[in-house]
Amino acid sequence: MFAFFLCGIHSSNLRVETKRREKGKIMLKINKYCNNPSWIAAITAFFAGIAIHLFALANVIQNYDNIYVPRGYGSGITLGRWLLTILGEFLDKRGLGYNVPVLWGITFILFLAIAAYYIVRIFNMKSRLFAALVGIICVCFPTITSTMYFRYTVIYYGLAIVLSVLAAYVAINAKNKVVTATIVSALLVACSLGIYQAYLPLTISIFVLYLIQQALIGEESWQKLFYRGLYYCLCLVLGLVAYFVLLKVCLHAYGAQLSTYQGVDSMGKMQIGMIPQFVLNAFTTFFTMPVNNYYSLAPIKLLAHAYILVEILTIIMIGIIIFKKKPKALHALLTILLVAIFPVAVNFIVIMCPDSKIYTLMVYSFITVLIAPLVVFEAVPEPQENWIKAKKIGAAIIAAILIVITFTYSYLDNVNYTRMYYVNRQVENYFSSMITQVRMTEGFSSDMKWAFLGSVQDPLLNNSWQTGPFYDGGGATETLINSYSNSRWISTYVGYEIPYADEKTEAALYKNDVVKEMPCWPDYGSIQVVDDVVVIKLSEPKQNKVQ
Repeated sequence: MFAFFLCGIHSSNLRVETKRREKGKIMLKINKYCNNPSWIAAITAFFAGIAIHLFALANVIQNYDNIYVPRGYGSGITLGRWLLTILGEFLDKRGLGYNVPVLWGITFILFLAIAAYYIVRIFNMKSRLFAALVGIICVCFPTITSTMYFRYTVIYYGLAIVLSVLAAYVAINAKNKVVTATIVSALLVACSLGIYQAYLPLTISIFVLYLIQQALIGEESWQKLFYRGLYYCLCLVLGLVAYFVLLKVCLHAYGAQLSTYQGVDSMGKMQIGMIPQFVLNAFTTFFTMPVNNYYSLAPIKLLAHAYILVEILTIIMIGIIIFKKKPKALHALLTILLVAIFPVAVNFIVIMCPDSKIYTLMVYSFITVLIAPLVVFEAVPEPQENWIKAKKIGAAIIAAILIVITFTYSYLDNVNYTRMYYVNRQVENYFSSMITQVRMTEGFSSDMKWAFLGSVQDPLLNNSWQTGPFYDGGGATETLINSYSNSRWISTYVGYEIPYADEKTEAALYKNDVVKEMPCWPDYGSIQVVDDVVVIKLSEPKQNKVQ
């Protein structure tokens, strides 16, 4: 009996010891991830992204496009986005194409966390603070808020961002398997372009910034760095070729053709003589961005000053490293050349779309401007004893500036979301009031056609959130009321499917003497029944706006 008792105690001790070992292993794994800069970037990006964009995740926020797509992926192959069409139709056929804010938004943030993980790995960052800052930069940047306005696309665009980062990661880490890495990198470029073309500059910027970092570290000769640059260019060119080949195949398979929207049908066609002008434009708009608030990236002076400081500090650090290491003339010259190329790489979207309007949605590559001082600082050589304090102070200054920028962006992200919430309510209530007045119009019948003539130019329309530091993609109240998707606002929020009159009927009504004498909305008499058609006269013909 006593022996059994001893065996029981021994067995119990073994179980306790086993549990302790298992718990120890788990804690070691947790510590390993928490001390790994790449994982710190990913974890920080995910949880910071949830916190920053919580308002958009918890509320339905509409813009002119999002309201139009309750299910689906928007425009795909006709805009050159062949993979977007394939992925969108694959999900939609399985009932997974609904435009839902929470799940799609969280998945988008998860993709951004993955991108942050690989960005930190590419640049081999060792500072956990810097890695955390990279994660926050990736999720708080204005492009992300602008993308969240187009919620029906976020999971696809998030995947495109990951693919663009992976394309750089695979090529940079090619090592002995160069051929395989080249093919994989090129295919990743092609697939990213096949979802959304605006992320190619992100891949290019990462390549150039990596070369700058390696040039500053100085472990490789200028010849090897030069050949690395040529190799990265080869991956990009092969990626573009693969993109156009796959696009042609998909256009043929779907029986479609490219749209003329924003010059999409002329992709890949560029006049050689115009290239210097495009490059100069990319260079100048990069440096004037903080002052002129190009792409809505510096809508307040605090951000403009912070961007200027970031650029100055980055240049100063590069100069200090070159001065301290005193590399050979050709090595120093190559470093300076790469630094000069970097602004063009970041702003390459200007070269890609010379005839198009550039939106906040299209400039995610500018995150590399904020990441650049962190990357360059990692290349600063280990200082002598009397310089250790100076290096710590430098790191603290860089971190402080980036914390200010990320906090300000996080704040402005929520300002933009709040503004759009009120804009949405105004549009909803505006159409609700208008339809109520239509139903009260003398002679109204539910079987009548409706004719909205012109566009709303209401002098009483006002929004206290209408002016301010806002990003592209949202839209003002009047813009949404007059947008192509206004019928969807009415059917979605008011629940009224309007039988619209055709264009021929509207043109005839404008010539009708009764309509000519009618005042414009919102004045009394701007809604009347004319020739068995409900006429809502919004403006005179010459005042019509093209939306």
